[in-house]
Amino acid sequence: MSGDLFKGFDSKNKLIPVPSVLLSSLLVEIDDFAELRCTLRFFWLLYQAKGFPKKIRFEHLCNDDVLLKCLGTPEAIKEGFKKAIDRGTVLETDGWYRVNNGQIDENETRFQLDQLAVHELQHDRPNIFSLYEENIGLITPIIAEELQYAEKEFPPSWIQSAIEEAAKNNVRNWRYIMAVLDSWKTKGKGGFRGEPGRHTEKITAAEYIQRRRNS
Repeated sequence: MSGDLFKGFDSKNKLIPVPSVLLSSLLVEIDDFAELRCTLRFFWLLYQAKGFPKKIRFEHLCNDDVLLKCLGTPEAIKEGFKKAIDRGTVLETDGWYRVNNGQIDENETRFQLDQLAVHELQHDRPNIFSLYEENIGLITPIIAEELQYAEKEFPPSWIQSAIEEAAKNNVRNWRYIMAVLDSWKTKGKGGFRGEPGRHTEKITAAEYIQRRRNS
């Protein structure tokens, strides 16, 4: 063992979303040292990236300090990402690298339009969208739509508080946040119970999301 003993993960460490399959079946399948390190680092770098869809220039990956310390040369980094692309976990288009989310082949146009809509919503409402991404996870088009709905139904301070409560309780999903908001609207929070006549039908967060998806 080299270097000092790791002192542990403190509460200030930021959590980033990583697909569960990467830590299960793919962890078994990826037997190449460079590919595994490139893939893990890629998700960290992707989380820092701005805009939609999230993507990273190949030149940036080849000059990443952490990957260079791990693998030594840009050529080794390139080889690691080549194996990730061959496996299908990472996609490359015109020098840009992004995650293969399974929608690219037949839904590319729709995917780009959805991501553009997410970007526009974030531009108009940066606080709540940024808060969600920093505390809960990546914003998908469906989550963007739910956030847009929530902003019409609840005060912004409620949404912020619900996101913070979800992060505090380590229940990082939208259903939990929506359930908290519905509970506050029913029982009251700070003396405010919502506008009379709006959202009068009481349904669970799961029921609401399912109805939205089926509509």
